[in-house]
Amino acid sequence: MVEPSRTWLRILLWSVSATVLSVGSAAAQQKYPDSLWVRLDDDSTTIARVNSRGQIEPAEWFVAGYGFQMYADSTCETDYHICAFKINDHRWRLRNWKKRRTVNADADILSFNSRTVDTVLHAGDVLSFTRSLDWRDPRSGLTDTNNYRSFDTLTYSVELVGTRDSVRLALIDSIGMMPRVTTGAPVIFGMRPIVALVDWTVPPALDGVQAFIRVRVRSHGSGDYYFTRTDDLRVTKWRQPPDALFLTYLKYLGQDYYAAKPVLPVTASKQSTVLTARAAGAPDQVMIDFATAPGSGATSVAIYDGDGQLLFYPYSSPSSTGDRREVGYRFDVSGVYLIALLYDNRIVATIPITIAK
Repeated sequence: MVEPSRTWLRILLWSVSATVLSVGSAAAQQKYPDSLWVRLDDDSTTIARVNSRGQIEPAEWFVAGYGFQMYADSTCETDYHICAFKINDHRWRLRNWKKRRTVNADADILSFNSRTVDTVLHAGDVLSFTRSLDWRDPRSGLTDTNNYRSFDTLTYSVELVGTRDSVRLALIDSIGMMPRVTTGAPVIFGMRPIVALVDWTVPPALDGVQAFIRVRVRSHGSGDYYFTRTDDLRVTKWRQPPDALFLTYLKYLGQDYYAAKPVLPVTASKQSTVLTARAAGAPDQVMIDFATAPGSGATSVAIYDGDGQLLFYPYSSPSSTGDRREVGYRFDVSGVYLIALLYDNRIVATIPITIAK
């Protein structure tokens, strides 16, 4: 069994970053220096490029980022890390970032303050960052396929936001985990695997728009704790491919680093013996086939959006007999969704789907 230490995992998670292309707004960006020192986003933190072996590492490897921690209790800690924000081949600075600052606060407060500085977008600019989601038993420091626990649905999204009115212009990335009261395997949903290099090209419609990137975190449920955000410093092997050990670790957790779209179209969704879904004539409509709970237990079918928020129960019954049912659902907008089957309010099967209208 793979048992990575916390330090080892941290090094691996940031061993790569996104490939980027052209040039963007100079006001929000910082070119990489030729000196032996790199100045980071708070303008007071500098770090030497010379490592412990006397080698000079590339300046673009040194990046600022955020880490968001959430505790269920003494048995599980969930960590989301995001860093290496760039516009093309330039650093995109974080606003009010301060090295090693730790803040424990309401999710809305953290989301409001977790952002880049403003910049003017140009069509064709490539916005990029790297992020990861992992969990561990804080007593042992180990991540495993069956040691997740959370009383909340946890969601993490990255948005492009207009400066003028603070309205979201685009959802660039999202990932989340369903609640699990008893320790076991996590149910993960989202746009990409748990470790991802994300790049997003500015469309012509946003040419000349002033905007920023915002990291939004949310928790829904009976959990007792706020998120804790740490302003951290990373040394990333930018543009370097992941090594075999890292890919083996992700495979052990059921993740494919190179998956283009881990959330599958409904026509190709993974099916289970108790829950299936198929397209139903229109690109925004699906038919959901499911087995009701055996005995007299309650059965529900729930639809969640890419942020993990419950949208609708197309089916809910307080008692069942184990027979099969079918119900239809029409999605209002394109996006990433999760169909979940619940017995007595406990998730027994899920199908992630992508709707493209």
